[in-house]
Amino acid sequence: DVARTIFSIRVERAQAQPVRRPMRAIRPNTTNGKSKPEPKRKTAKESLGRNDPCWCGSGKKYKHCHMRQDKAEARPT
Repeated sequence: DVARTIFSIRVERAQAQPVRRPMRAIRPNTTNGKSKPEPKRKTAKESLGRNDPCWCGSGKKYKHCHMRQDKAEARPT
């Protein structure tokens, strides 16, 4: 009887209470639907290397982002 009682015990876990987190405040859109102004481009004095981060702030390398566009704009027509 003792062995049967020991092996018939059921373990139940207590239900975890969900953690309540404070909600973030909603901020109104300060751009009023306008796109963000384009960041200032670096001058020739501050030229970018091919593997430097792009000046636009996209996080891509310059050679994969704006290098072709900048070179096309710099070419005389």
